[in-house]
Amino acid sequence: MIRRLKKLRLRRADEGAILIFALIIVTTIALVVGTLLTRGDGSLRAAVQLRTVASTAYAADAAANVAINDLRTGYGFRGPSDPNPDAEPAFNNNPADGLGCFGHNGEDNGNLTGDTASLSLNGFYPALGSVGTSSAYVECSPNSGTGQEGAVVVINKDNKAAYAIITLDGSITTTEPLNVHGGIYSNSSVNGPVDLSMGDAHAFGSCTATTVVPPFVKDCNSAKKIADPHDCSAPGQTTSCQAYDPDLTSVPALQKPPTSCTPGGVAEFEPGYYDDVTALNAATNMCAATWFKPGTYYFDFHNGCVGSAAYCPANVYGSNATNRWSIDKGSVVGGWPPSCGAYSAAAAAPGGSCTLPNPPGIDNPATPRTSSCVSPIDNPNAVGVQFVFGGDSRLYLQKTAMFEICGSYHSNRPPIDLYGLDTGSTPTAKSETVDISNGGSVVDAGGFTGATVANLKAGGSGATWTTGGTAGTSCCATPLDVGNGPNSVQTSGSGSWGTTATAANISTGGSGATWTSANNQGGQQGTLTATGFVPTTAVPAGTALNNLQVKVRHKEPTLSNNVTVTLTLGANAWSKTWTLTRSTVFTTDTLSLTPAELASLKAYVLSNGYTGAKIAWTGTPNDKNQVFGVGPIQVLLDTGIPPTGGTTQESSTLRINGFSPTASVPSGAILTGATVHVTHKEPDTTANSTGSLTLNVGSWSSSLAVVGPSGAAQTPSTSSQTANIPIPAAQLNALQKAVHAGGYTGMTAAYTATAKGSAVTTTVGPITLDLTYWVPVLRAQSGCVTTPIASGGCSFLSTDPDHGNNKVWMYLQGTTYAPKADINLTLSNFGAQVMRFGLIARQVEFDINNGNPRYTGPVFEIPDNTYVLGFQNNVVELIVRVCMGETTVTAACKASNPVLRSRVQIWDESGQPVIADREMRILSWSRSS
Repeated sequence: MIRRLKKLRLRRADEGAILIFALIIVTTIALVVGTLLTRGDGSLRAAVQLRTVASTAYAADAAANVAINDLRTGYGFRGPSDPNPDAEPAFNNNPADGLGCFGHNGEDNGNLTGDTASLSLNGFYPALGSVGTSSAYVECSPNSGTGQEGAVVVINKDNKAAYAIITLDGSITTTEPLNVHGGIYSNSSVNGPVDLSMGDAHAFGSCTATTVVPPFVKDCNSAKKIADPHDCSAPGQTTSCQAYDPDLTSVPALQKPPTSCTPGGVAEFEPGYYDDVTALNAATNMCAATWFKPGTYYFDFHNGCVGSAAYCPANVYGSNATNRWSIDKGSVVGGWPPSCGAYSAAAAAPGGSCTLPNPPGIDNPATPRTSSCVSPIDNPNAVGVQFVFGGDSRLYLQKTAMFEICGSYHSNRPPIDLYGLDTGSTPTAKSETVDISNGGSVVDAGGFTGATVANLKAGGSGATWTTGGTAGTSCCATPLDVGNGPNSVQTSGSGSWGTTATAANISTGGSGATWTSANNQGGQQGTLTATGFVPTTAVPAGTALNNLQVKVRHKEPTLSNNVTVTLTLGANAWSKTWTLTRSTVFTTDTLSLTPAELASLKAYVLSNGYTGAKIAWTGTPNDKNQVFGVGPIQVLLDTGIPPTGGTTQESSTLRINGFSPTASVPSGAILTGATVHVTHKEPDTTANSTGSLTLNVGSWSSSLAVVGPSGAAQTPSTSSQTANIPIPAAQLNALQKAVHAGGYTGMTAAYTATAKGSAVTTTVGPITLDLTYWVPVLRAQSGCVTTPIASGGCSFLSTDPDHGNNKVWMYLQGTTYAPKADINLTLSNFGAQVMRFGLIARQVEFDINNGNPRYTGPVFEIPDNTYVLGFQNNVVELIVRVCMGETTVTAACKASNPVLRSRVQIWDESGQPVIADREMRILSWSRSS
């Protein structure tokens, strides 16, 4: 025994320390009691007897504690020599492992041996007085129905409907005997034979042909109605009503039905929103098998309109007035295939490892039947589907269709697999105006300046583009002066100029220059030559000269002096000399050309242009020391400078994006209108000025003629105007399809302007977009689905009533909740139709064709309640026998009377043994006398 305790301590660190302390305490108490008894006044025989009884009780307690500790720590399970590495780490009443409470409770040279349902504690209790070392034998037997033998799925009032059938505003009608398990409640009457194998029958009206089995009751003409369990205003349902909320709070992403089969012959569907019943019908009748992967599906068909026609354009949906999903053949499964093992999102993803077997086995007639999807009735880890229907969308099974869907297990709400929305929203058109400021920017300004978000958004001033070349102009508004170069003013001749002959003095605003003749008189002359007079704007050849004049300020000493001014252009290519009218005071003369001279100069400038001039002032004195004054000297040039460039048509493109809506426009939305507004201004009104706009939304593209001579939205204008351009019908149809398929998050716009001319300017902007669209919403069931059948309504769920061709198999492994709708089922000889987790509808019709169906079980049922705790709860019974004074457990000891009986609960929160988390609870502890 000491060897075993050492071994236990080595394998589990200090996990058995409490047991050792308990043994020490028990031993100490026994010694004290024994000592007191030996010192008492009673007889020695009584003292010995009492000490033996106490020791036996303490030994039994100690043995039970050892057994409980072994159960907690998994002693004997998954040892180093265990041939099965996947064996349980501790006892959990798993019949599959073949082990009892204590696993392999002995090891011999690596060979596992031992009685797995009992524990022999050889010599574990120390000697006391005359009683030698003692042993104990503990037997352990698990309570059936606990642990791995327990019910896997907890089913009670919290996660199932109150009755197998509830009709909230109509009758339950059957022409043939209808088998039901779990009770019925009709807020109208029950017409025809309904046979209940379990549960009560309640009807607001009559239910004469209904039968129940004792102790259940039939309550007809009760004048009491049951509340819709989703009605939160009903008494007592303020919180419980939430158990019937759909798994959707908004419309999921639009999905396209598959258009081809997998290599295994399966059409695979992803969770999401499906709005085209024509495409859905084609996809679910395309392959031998169809698999709707686990998740939530929203079916709201728009092929046949219920509500505004704008919400269901034929351009997108075509036409199918019934909005009826019809499955004619093949197997349709919704949920997780059992063959894929435990559910895994990765395995369910496109391209994942899980595939639906083909065929999936819906028409399996075996009893008990194996579901083709993991059922919430059988597995608390079931991850299934919920099919949610809105509007007048409905489901019809006919001919050889096989249909099975499984809901997801929940401990606090029913596993609804088929849901007809009882509340929802009405779609409404949304309109808004967007521009570059809605999430956009300038992608490429091209040749435009001022291309900013501020200038191109609504209210902005726009961006401008100017063609190349120079515009025609005139020269020169101000007089032309002498240049500033070092040789711009030069003098020659006799006499003296002093320091006055400078460019500054000769230029506009200058004080002029003075020349004093020499002392001698013979043949004297003084000349000042000024070079420059160049305009700031070049005057090229081809310029039409209007006029040229020379302006000279001058003063002569006498009226008899001779003074001339000579103008020279080019290298003496053209010149003109004037004789000034003499003045003894400073005066300014403007020297002009004769018409002939001007004509000659015009011809020269036309051929050569004007690049500057040279002016020579020459004074001739008639006496010595005479003083002449000259300056400023200016050239007055008047000419029209022709434009450059402008001989070809030019273009520039401005690209911007943005135009995002304030709220996302998801796939499935319907665009009903789009109008573009472009403000523009052209340099002229000729055909040379045009403007076009190219729009891109995803793969959709459209080019619009904004400005042009014909066929465009507007003709060119030299004043700002705005073109309002609705997207043409054909292009709008294409855009409508693109938005429906991919949603709308924004647009790219490219404006291309063309113009011809030198430095002419085009202005464009703002550019805005008006959008009108409908966003999909969760719609309550409506239309014919909510109209009474007698008034021309239609059934939400129905099966083929054809007596010859109906071979429909339908298993709904979950609750059907459609409080506004009618359910109409026809059971055939060759199929089966079963709702296994209850039905809540407006009304129900049932029939049997040919009168002898193969399936005879309940068509409508709810599972029975399970009251166990599932895999978490293991309960064992311990019986302890003590072998006082025996060092080993003998056969006689095993057959002796029990000293202690105890019931112990082992609680595993996860349903699987986790050593550190196991909770041990003593349910009973009783010693035998």
